[in-house]
Amino acid sequence: MASRSQRSGILAFVLLLFFASGFSALLYQTIWQRLLGFFSGVDVYSVTITVAAFMGGLGCGSLVGGQLADRLSSSRRLLAFALAEGGIAVFALGSKWLYYDLLYLKWHALGHSPLLLPAVLFISLLLPTFCMGLTLPLLAKTLTFRIEAASSVVGYLYGVNTLGAAIGALVTPWVLMRHYTFPEILQIGAALNAACALSAVLVWRWSKNRTEVSAAESDATAPGPGARFSVRTWMFLYALSGFIALSLEIVWFRLLGILQKSTSFTFPTLLAVFLAGLGVGVIAGVPLARRVRQPAAVFLVLQSVVPLYTALAFMALISNVDSQPFLQSLWGYLGSYEPVNAADILTALTGWFLGATLPPEHWDNARLILLIYLGIPAALIVPSTILMGLSFPVLQKLVQNNPALLGRRVGWLQTMNIGGSMLGALVVGWALLQWVGSSGTLKFLVVLGGIFLFLAISQMRLGRLIRSIALVVAFVLVGLIAWKFPLPETLWAKLHGTNPEGIIVREGASGLAVLKGPIERLGKDESFVWVFSNGIGQSWLPYGGVHTQIGMFGVLLHDRPEDVAVIGLGSGDTVYALAASPHTRQLTCIEIVEPAFQNLKQLAARSTYSALHHLLGDNRVRWLFTDGRAHLLHTSQRYDVIEADALRPNSAYSGNLYSSEYFHMLKARLKPGGIAVSWAPTNRVLASFLAAFPHTIVVDGVAIGGQQRIVTEPEEILRRLEDPFTSMHYARLRSDIQPLIENLVTGKFQRYSPETVGMVKPDLNSDVFPKDEYMIPLQP
Repeated sequence: MASRSQRSGILAFVLLLFFASGFSALLYQTIWQRLLGFFSGVDVYSVTITVAAFMGGLGCGSLVGGQLADRLSSSRRLLAFALAEGGIAVFALGSKWLYYDLLYLKWHALGHSPLLLPAVLFISLLLPTFCMGLTLPLLAKTLTFRIEAASSVVGYLYGVNTLGAAIGALVTPWVLMRHYTFPEILQIGAALNAACALSAVLVWRWSKNRTEVSAAESDATAPGPGARFSVRTWMFLYALSGFIALSLEIVWFRLLGILQKSTSFTFPTLLAVFLAGLGVGVIAGVPLARRVRQPAAVFLVLQSVVPLYTALAFMALISNVDSQPFLQSLWGYLGSYEPVNAADILTALTGWFLGATLPPEHWDNARLILLIYLGIPAALIVPSTILMGLSFPVLQKLVQNNPALLGRRVGWLQTMNIGGSMLGALVVGWALLQWVGSSGTLKFLVVLGGIFLFLAISQMRLGRLIRSIALVVAFVLVGLIAWKFPLPETLWAKLHGTNPEGIIVREGASGLAVLKGPIERLGKDESFVWVFSNGIGQSWLPYGGVHTQIGMFGVLLHDRPEDVAVIGLGSGDTVYALAASPHTRQLTCIEIVEPAFQNLKQLAARSTYSALHHLLGDNRVRWLFTDGRAHLLHTSQRYDVIEADALRPNSAYSGNLYSSEYFHMLKARLKPGGIAVSWAPTNRVLASFLAAFPHTIVVDGVAIGGQQRIVTEPEEILRRLEDPFTSMHYARLRSDIQPLIENLVTGKFQRYSPETVGMVKPDLNSDVFPKDEYMIPLQP
């Protein structure tokens, strides 16, 4: 048998391997979700199914891994671990071909079926996620030399793997995706998994001399003190824990995404904070599990406090965000229209570190970024995730009393927890957010947390009277917190830097839409109503700015736009401007956040703005609430004009609408003579547009391209504008539209042709390297 020092060295070595394995797992999840988004779309249905499929594979792997762990020898378990890591590496190298080249480019029709989509996603993710799920039970059984140490070994393994995942979630978007293409990042992950596989072989000689813990030793360790439930009951309770944890994760990300004004860095950064707290909690829970005398009660109390703390923390933030001096910068940011440019600050701080002088305003922005990306999430998320982590080794102490069943119990617990998490993702993502919103969902989770609290009291060694009193107090506490949690209007008003009066808010599974301003005065004076989607300013009413301009160009530069489409709704400005041609038979508006449309209907009922009323009553408009790129991919319809409403280049998933591949797809969806219109906020977006449309004009930052030369005769443009239908349509704007078309009519624009387009530097956005989305500086 190996000596104690040898065991410690081997454990430390394997923990390092498992850290790297966790890093690569989150690297893959980030990249695969992006690649699969082209095939399935990025609406809530598709994203939820992708997450559930990923977790489903992990659950299957954990279940099988537990069975294998208890039946294989130590050397064969290490071989199985090495094979699993090697299988992940091999799959990663071919995953770009599978997810993008095959599913997206060739078999994209499969993604259009709501019945086939879940099956395809699950099958395509099964092999790598199954292999990932195998690893924890295999290593847990291999490294547990005494059954009394099971909770420590399993805890350390799970903790370091989770910390590796946290670092992977953080490094992938902030570093790797800003320097490497998706296939190159997958190669980095594959190298890590290959190193893990080869390193596992180094332990082979030791494992052959390893003496197994016999099943007979199980009698030496009784179940944890006070454990009145069976192992099966604890597994079901851990499934409930998974349901609450994943549900809370969705609510956290919705609330904090609104607070941060979500960009592509928001979700992975919050995920890293979540995983870091969980990993730290698991490791800290190892010594706790050794010392507790009533592990059952401790586990249940820890689980009960998780949703209770979350609710109390958000209540404290909402109550103080507009009154505390130290939150003044946050309050100002919540009410602002623009998101903070996090990557620019990162670049500035890097320059300062290398010796450059940083202006005072950059320091102010840096402090704000640290507050909203780290400070607030740390206060609201980390304590709860630490509590989740603390409970993991305690639970292992409760159930691990038989060496012969160690692997299976690790696997079953993980499978049940993952199953609960999957159910939480589906129930919250598809139902609760739609029916009761984030506020109601959190109230529901507080009540579920109360179940753990009631069970904890029942596990404690208390007299009958004291137990009855404790149960009543717990019932009152849980009910009071659920009842006192802010209503949706108050919650979302405060997270938009205002008060509940004067806003219209609607939340659904697809996102949050808010209208802020003097609602009743719209159409009566010069007041503006601002449109926010998922916390970010998108547009405004009354119409008449850049969004109107984008829509007008499609009307004025196409001689007969019968079938037109626009991606994005916002205030309805672009849609309304694009509907101004008398020749238009159908206008398809594709919006991913469905509550935005419901908000406009409610605004119309409370205002007199005629342009909005006319838009909502126009029977030529077809409203679709889905992913715009996915719709264009699957539709057989061809259009005379396709436009995308103005979208910030650093918005989450904006790379899907600013890549050269997307613009080529637009070209394929146009009728002969059709034109595409896109805002070109960066030189890189313009270069990507020109790669598909060499016949292009750029007016005031808006690119209009076609398959042949764009006709810009001033007389023809003015003739179309003076058509009675068109002139009456634009008259409802109550805004002067002449400045919007002045440069078009006077010829003050840039024209490109196949002969001149080569002069533009080919620094492009691509599907597998969305440079502008991750704010990568232009090449010098």
